[in-house]
Amino acid sequence: MTESMCITLRLDVKELMTEFIPKVAREFMRHAGTGAQFQGAELSLVVEISGKPYFYVFKDGEELSAGEGDLDSPTARICIDLKDMERLICMKNIDLFVGLPADSAARAGKKQSAVKEVKGLLGLELTNDDDSVSKVSVILNNAREPNAVFKLTMKDARKLMSGKQNPVSMFMSGQLRIDGDIGFAMALQPLFT
Repeated sequence: MTESMCITLRLDVKELMTEFIPKVAREFMRHAGTGAQFQGAELSLVVEISGKPYFYVFKDGEELSAGEGDLDSPTARICIDLKDMERLICMKNIDLFVGLPADSAARAGKKQSAVKEVKGLLGLELTNDDDSVSKVSVILNNAREPNAVFKLTMKDARKLMSGKQNPVSMFMSGQLRIDGDIGFAMALQPLFT
């Protein structure tokens, strides 16, 4: 008997960002039935990996365009170093990126409003299982101020993103540390609940 089974995917970054992720996102939108929740909405995202930008534009919860390049004023911009991305992408963290539970229409609307209305920079410092720290920056609505840095373990990040844990209770218990503007951090709460 083998001790464990491992599946290795060999994708270059461009293929991952322009083909694989859009395909998974489209399947998720189709299965989750997001069209009614996001009718009339347009959200844009730029993911910069070691300075190389990839864009995503979501329309009406049913359309997704993606490719290499930048957008002038995306709703959100995620900046991550390639080495940090490599550490974060593993099977036990996959639910942070795909397959998150579908929200009710009311919750989806609150998240959509928060993403479109909140301006500032969210820094994430995620302590990996090997004690290395991966850093991610999320720039909302082209603003770097106010800003806050959330510091937590990957184990706790998985609980937060899956909805198994509330950010306020995590903060109160010390599982989530916040440096910077607490008011801005509180405005982000709808994204995590």
